Amino acid sequence: MALNLKLKLLLWLDKQQNKPQINELSPVEARKFQVETSHKLALLTEYKPEKMHKVNEVAFENEGHQILMRIYQPSSSINLPVLMFFHGGGFVIGDLEIYDNLCRRLAKLSDCVVAAVDYRLAPEHKYPAAPNDCYTATVWMSENADRFGGDGSRIAVCGDSAGGNLATVVSMMARDKGGPEISYQVLIYPSTDGSLSSSSIQELAEGYLLTKSLMTWFLDHYKVNASDIEEAYFSPLKASDLSGLPPALVITAEYDPLKAEGREYAERLQAAGVPVKFVEYKGMVHVFIQMPKLLAATRKAQALIASELRTTFSIDGLVRSRAKTKA
Repeated sequence: MALNLKLKLLLWLDKQQNKPQINELSPVEARKFQVETSHKLALLTEYKPEKMHKVNEVAFENEGHQILMRIYQPSSSINLPVLMFFHGGGFVIGDLEIYDNLCRRLAKLSDCVVAAVDYRLAPEHKYPAAPNDCYTATVWMSENADRFGGDGSRIAVCGDSAGGNLATVVSMMARDKGGPEISYQVLIYPSTDGSLSSSSIQELAEGYLLTKSLMTWFLDHYKVNASDIEEAYFSPLKASDLSGLPPALVITAEYDPLKAEGREYAERLQAAGVPVKFVEYKGMVHVFIQMPKLLAATRKAQALIASELRTTFSIDGLVRSRAKTKA
């Protein structure tokens, strides 16, 4: 399918501005640049923020560092499932503000408490700081969810790009360390192979927002040694055993360099006996999940995520049961 016309125009307009490439900047400059451009783009691509019952920010300590987490309560209900959210950005950029709208929409659509983790970024904090922070945050929420209307025994994980990597790595860590139990994983165009050798990375190396040179820049900042890319917690596709992981929804985009490794990871999960729903959104590019105002495909993808979570946690049935009881 051809590239979506709205995205084609957006990419053309972006190119006309002659902006610097992120990988031409320092990590600190790149973070500032992303914040500035994201706020401008959001006017075109995102709706006004969904109202929440409460939004809390809490901090916990991990490896001598204070890690911030923003927790979204969609309603005054209690014992809601918990969705751990890990943002994208190549492990180098990205923050809670840039993903605030998406987290609010996921909370509202899925009726889950969403806990977004402000994990440590590279190169100041290289691998495995990010997965360690995200796993510790998940453990913390499993023990403290009731403070925010959540049920710590019902947890799903979600993330896009590098965040998709972190979501499935947290699932692996929970399996390997004996908990907490993860009920479901939502992997949105996940980064799963640090070797950058997939066919789509070669075919779509330039021209579609995420480029091969940018991915190389990200990973060079994230890894400590070249051998890191062989570790399962760095490159999930390198894992020798994917059995025992939670059911997954894997979303990819047709014009995303990461699409081949996303598909391959979904196939590897299925081969290991993990139930998987795989959807590739035609005509879409990387980061399309944050463009609901602009793209119908984004709205469909967000609705699918919410539907899968509601089914996993039987939320719709619970809502119907409550309504019947009140009647």
